[in-house]
Amino acid sequence: MMRVLRPSGRALLSVWIPPGQSTRWSAPLDARLRQSPDRRPIGLAWHDAGPVGELAERHGAQIRTHDGQLRITAASPEAYFDANEQHQPMSLAGRPLLERAGTYRDVRDAALAILCEGNQDPDAFMVSSPYRVIEVRPPMSAQHGTTNGTRRAADENRRRTCAARRRRRSRCRQSWWPDSRARNLRAALEHGDDLTG
Repeated sequence: MMRVLRPSGRALLSVWIPPGQSTRWSAPLDARLRQSPDRRPIGLAWHDAGPVGELAERHGAQIRTHDGQLRITAASPEAYFDANEQHQPMSLAGRPLLERAGTYRDVRDAALAILCEGNQDPDAFMVSSPYRVIEVRPPMSAQHGTTNGTRRAADENRRRTCAARRRRRSRCRQSWWPDSRARNLRAALEHGDDLTG
């Protein structure tokens, strides 16, 4: 990420903050996957600004966090779960492992029970989940130095471009206006216009 990020740019990462509904309902899946012989190593706790900030510093970056609440709605808890079953990356990756272990049905039932318990809409499905946006930027010194250098280069390019345009306009006036006057005079004579007045 830092390799492709401009010195004056930023990257934004969004993560759920536990123990919101978006992390609670996936807890049974997490627990079973940790017991699977095919499990992968557990990654970084992206919601925790401490470890994420340390990781960013190791790569010459700084972070800021912005927290919010997202309201999630669906026709029903089952409809929400079914949509995640088909599209959510963790569900897509974990389901084959749990089906091979014969535990997927239990995990699905446990997750649905959590969704039903947290549902805030008796006629459909609605939950509020806290999330965090992590803003990743290069160090301030790099931003300021490059921004000033970039601004100076842009100003110099603008000056050169303006000077080139002025030279082109000057040449155009010298070459185009006499030809234009001659054409207009010739056209007037051909149409018999009276030019004496």
